[in-house]
Amino acid sequence: MEIVLKAKVKTVPRVGIFWVFTYDRDFAEYELLCVTTEIIIIGSFYGTHKIKFNSKNHKTYNHKLTWQEREIKENPSIKQYTKKAYNYFPRGRVEIRNNTSTIYMNPHISEHQKVIAEVKKNFLLSSHYISDIKVIADGSEHYKCWMDW
Repeated sequence: MEIVLKAKVKTVPRVGIFWVFTYDRDFAEYELLCVTTEIIIIGSFYGTHKIKFNSKNHKTYNHKLTWQEREIKENPSIKQYTKKAYNYFPRGRVEIRNNTSTIYMNPHISEHQKVIAEVKKNFLLSSHYISDIKVIADGSEHYKCWMDW
């Protein structure tokens, strides 16, 4: 099952954050939660749902702060997961600069092409606005999850 929080689908690429809810190291079963923001080619950002921008630059989302939002906490389809801390599950971020998309993620996610393909689909990264997609397995403390502890 895939969970995507967005009001409407457009063909414009998106930036934002995501979580991969799984208890399996091999990602045999998982659910994907994407919190996306449409990016307009001139560089303006528009939120696609009720969650306000809460990153330092106020143009996208912060995992920890977004995890506390009512739209996440009270969503019945993911309530079983929100009992855990925001950093329990593998997670990542999608950024776009100069028509290049960069997907930063926990290294465990990067080993699973099916999950990456779903992230690309949900962030509309196959659109003609994106010339290159980079996938970065970020092993820093910032993206650590239960699989790393």
